[in-house]
Amino acid sequence: MKRIAIPALACAAALVGIAPALAEPPSGRWTAADRATEAVTGDVTFSPTMIRFQNDKTMPLAVAYTIHGTMVYKVTSPSNPVLINGNRICREVGNAPIRSVAVVDQGFGIHSIQFYTDAGGPHIKPRGMSDACAEHSYVTGSR
Repeated sequence: MKRIAIPALACAAALVGIAPALAEPPSGRWTAADRATEAVTGDVTFSPTMIRFQNDKTMPLAVAYTIHGTMVYKVTSPSNPVLINGNRICREVGNAPIRSVAVVDQGFGIHSIQFYTDAGGPHIKPRGMSDACAEHSYVTGSR
């Protein structure tokens, strides 16, 4: 019995160590996947420490936590920058600062970035609903 328990425990520990790496989105240049994203953020360069928007504005990040395979980042210098064509990421909140972002793997090489004015990031909602103030989708090249 102990022989089985020890390998099972080691296997579980190894999986826990692997889980964060599986959820981490790919770093690099991401291409806007739809017209709304093209009009607001344009293409972005993403890394776990920063989002650089097409107009060279940046949003510094720090990994906060993972929830259901989604990486949530704290914006270390909260802002709601003016981007392409004078658009802000979260238009309906005026210039309220974005305090956290969640990066969601949509599959097929598409990732979306959800932007939150709440530092707590996403909250559990019924399927298909989000409390994000904006969400933009990108082709990440990991198809």
